[in-house]
Amino acid sequence: MTVDEKLRKPILPLDGIATVAIRNEKLKRVIRMEKSGSKSTAFWHPWTTQKLPENWGTNEHLHMVRVESDNVKQNKVSLAPGKSPVLKVIVSSAAI
Repeated sequence: MTVDEKLRKPILPLDGIATVAIRNEKLKRVIRMEKSGSKSTAFWHPWTTQKLPENWGTNEHLHMVRVESDNVKQNKVSLAPGKSPVLKVIVSSAAI
C-alpha cells in the first residue's frame, strides 16, 4: 500500500492475522505489530482535512501512517456492563 492521500481504511483480515509488518524502504526498517484479542487492523493517514496536534510541524503529517489494533465492523465486540476487552499489542522494529 502506498499512502498518497487521506486514508481511513480498516483492513479486516478474514483469518484473524495476528502480526502486521510495515516495511519502510526509505528508512530501511520494518515495524512489526503482534496482536491478540483483535481481529481487525486499521490503517489511516490524517492528510490535511483533520485538526492536527499543535506540536506537529507544518508538513509532518504527510510523512506518517497510523496502524491500530481494533475490532471493527463485522469484528465488533459487544460487552456486558462492567466487562472489559483484553487486547495485547507488542510493537518492535528492525533494520532491513
